[in-house]
Amino acid sequence: HVGILNRFRSHLLRRPKIGNKSLERRGVSLNWLIETFLNTADRKELLSLDMNAAVTTNIDTSFFVQNIICPLTKEFKTSLWDLIPEKYCSSPETFVSYAWTSSLDNIAQAICTSKHIRYIWIDFVCVCQHSGMLTSLSLFVYVCVYVVHTSRYIIFRYREKQTRS
Repeated sequence: HVGILNRFRSHLLRRPKIGNKSLERRGVSLNWLIETFLNTADRKELLSLDMNAAVTTNIDTSFFVQNIICPLTKEFKTSLWDLIPEKYCSSPETFVSYAWTSSLDNIAQAICTSKHIRYIWIDFVCVCQHSGMLTSLSLFVYVCVYVVHTSRYIIFRYREKQTRS
């Protein structure tokens, strides 16, 4: 677990950004996000950490946030976005909504259906995931309203497979 966290950490800043943290720039490069967190080499190690992987072979967002995002941001109790190098951040063109049980692969596939999407706003990157750290829901609501009025957006819907007993 430590090895994969250190590899991810190598793509991040050592300290949170200081300066321009405006909501208008809280987008992250889609290519950077996919290349950093969804590459094939790390996938096997991530799946080996997830007890449900034997069933699904997919990494869901709740597992990813609890086991990767939170440990990466724990020291500073900040969002992942605050640790992403500035060259990978810009105004979001797309707002992404999803279910916590959604697979990261399915979210990436849904977003990548448009070749025009370069920067996205997605909560597990742009909002601090440590409990008690989001001081106001108004931040989230403001970002949703801002992004919807200035950008394209994707709503990702998750449907669980029905199992027969």
